[in-house]
Amino acid sequence: MIDIIVITKNNLSDLLATINSIKTQIEFINRVIVVDDSDENHRQDILSIIKFDEKVLYIHQQAKSIYNAFNVAMPHIRQHYLFLNSGDILISGSFANIDEPSTLSVVSLQENFPKKVLKQNTFFFWFCHQAIIFDKNYKQHFNEDFKIAADLDFYIRYVKEFGVPRLRPVEHGLIGYDLSGASSKNKILRDKEYLKIYYKNNLYPQVVLFFCLMVLKAVTFRY
Repeated sequence: MIDIIVITKNNLSDLLATINSIKTQIEFINRVIVVDDSDENHRQDILSIIKFDEKVLYIHQQAKSIYNAFNVAMPHIRQHYLFLNSGDILISGSFANIDEPSTLSVVSLQENFPKKVLKQNTFFFWFCHQAIIFDKNYKQHFNEDFKIAADLDFYIRYVKEFGVPRLRPVEHGLIGYDLSGASSKNKILRDKEYLKIYYKNNLYPQVVLFFCLMVLKAVTFRY
């Protein structure tokens, strides 16, 4: 059984989609931690969506960023854990047999499922936080100095300590996630933060190759 952390801010429709997908597999989930940064006038609507099971822990707190919201949830984690944003969903894959840290298959909700299944790249660490079930003993915080790529830094530090979680088959643990987030919209800032993160974590081959890739993209494509 796993813990799932869900963050939301004034986003009722997307939160409803996430919660409805969790409901279908609630028997395989230990705890759902919802960190809500919504305005007060949305709070009752949020509560009406999430109060479906005693497993739900609700935290209403003004968060400085998505990563601050994740950090708020960290002290409440008891089992191996998965981060979801509002709008991300569990797609009909059974979580019944997931009892260890894992790399999940993820599919973009902006694509025609299942044509685009995204996998982790362990050399460049291109990655989305929705695709990893982290070990419950890993309680480090996200580095909030990074605005849109702190999950990459979080993951690299995790891999250094625990190794790459094993890849689950598509039929076990399939996540649908929303590509409309900040990292997809602001690719220049994202890539700059990637470079800083590779350098900070002493991944010098990645620094050189990713910088060359950025130059190539700047020359041949538009961001």
